[in-house]
Amino acid sequence: MQEAESRTEFEAELRERLAENAAAHSDHLVTALHTQRVNLEAVFEKQLIVGVQAEREKMMNDISAVVNRVNAVEAAVDGLL
Repeated sequence: MQEAESRTEFEAELRERLAENAAAHSDHLVTALHTQRVNLEAVFEKQLIVGVQAEREKMMNDISAVVNRVNAVEAAVDGLL
């Protein structure tokens, strides 16, 4: 009888420790995933900023080229008049 009680006690204690370990592991995963998300968001934001700046520079160059063409056309038309 005492052996059965000891075994039951041992199993209960084992279940409790397993539950604690599972909870600790779950907490660790939540923290690790949060950290990974924050890092990925920072990388994405940096890439987005770099991409937007590159597109803005390209657009400004394109606008400058168009303005130069318009000025050249105006100069040619003024030369004909």
